[in-house]
Amino acid sequence: MELPVLIERVGANGFLARDPFGRSATGPTAGDAVAALRAVVATGGEVLPLLAPAVNPLMKWAGTWENDPHLDDFRKAVEQYRLDRDADPDAL
Repeated sequence: MELPVLIERVGANGFLARDPFGRSATGPTAGDAVAALRAVVATGGEVLPLLAPAVNPLMKWAGTWENDPHLDDFRKAVEQYRLDRDADPDAL
């Protein structure tokens, strides 16, 4: 993984290397500062991509049939079926 690094001169005798996560390291040369920052990154944890929550593709149709009169008959039939099954002691 590549991280952008900002290298700045610090005073007259050193450099500061910083990454976007706020980690930093110093060194007498720019290369030394980057090497020191690499060591900090290597021991400071792991950078992982943040995955967005999965979006259910069916959600775009959620509520589409909410007020559909045909569903009222279906719901009544399901309710009656459940009542009939619950009333039958031999039902599975």
